[in-house]
Amino acid sequence: MFCSEFCYAFSIASTKFALLTLYWRLFKMSSIRIPIQIMFTISVTWIILRTFMVAFQCLPTQYFWNKSIHGHCAINESHFFFGTILTHCVMDVVILALPVIEVAKLHLPLRERLAVIGLFFIGFL
Repeated sequence: MFCSEFCYAFSIASTKFALLTLYWRLFKMSSIRIPIQIMFTISVTWIILRTFMVAFQCLPTQYFWNKSIHGHCAINESHFFFGTILTHCVMDVVILALPVIEVAKLHLPLRERLAVIGLFFIGFL
């Protein structure tokens, strides 16, 4: 369980980084580049914070998987998981909404703009 926490965090983070890198390459000359950089910075900061929270939530660390030794966990597991999931969901919605700003600016008929927005939101599923 302890190792899976790190694998989960890095797999989620790498997906966020991949999407943000895709947006960075797609929207080379646009105002969306600053929000992409901001979300990238927030994602990097969050993964670092989450890694340290997982690594040091129990003292000694072995107490996480072996409750028979003397120690304690400073973070309630259910609150930690809820906070983590909530943070990831909010970040995902913001990341998925980033291209909508630029697509809305395109000089295309409404139907085509909605189709392009739909393509970006397929990633939400």
